[in-house]
Amino acid sequence: MCAHVRIEDRGGPRVMPLDAALLERVQQVTRQLGQDWLRGVAVAVKDLPPTQGTYAVADETGLTLVGHIAFLDPRKESAAPALKALAGHGIRVKVLTGDNEQVARNVSGLVGLPTDNVLLGSQIEACSASPAASGGWCCRPTPATGWTRRTSTACSCAPAPARWCRCRV
Repeated sequence: MCAHVRIEDRGGPRVMPLDAALLERVQQVTRQLGQDWLRGVAVAVKDLPPTQGTYAVADETGLTLVGHIAFLDPRKESAAPALKALAGHGIRVKVLTGDNEQVARNVSGLVGLPTDNVLLGSQIEACSASPAASGGWCCRPTPATGWTRRTSTACSCAPAPARWCRCRV
């Protein structure tokens, strides 16, 4: 999506190509935000004709990253006791989130959910539509099939058709 990064230093703002070294710096800032319990949103810009009335996914290329917005999204104090009570009744809670892995692990750990087996959205997307063809990596989201027993958190999940939830059963 981003092809450039705007950097501001003593010489003023300048736009540089987003190479591997700059990408690593951007990813480090993003990781640090998650480690600091903050949610981060990258902000990018692109000049488009003011008369353009329709926008498409193709317009989301060649962007220039200009920074991050970080905000605190604290957990509810009642979350951990509620999850513990549910577990006491034999109810396993599963978390599906669009957050990145670091934020998902941190928040899950804070409320008492296991963080040792987090499933990434990319792992879910790579699953076959056929459980037999993919070693059991697929299920319809019904009470009978449920979600995986070994995973309590799936993160970096993108919206998908509601009729399929791919996971290891």
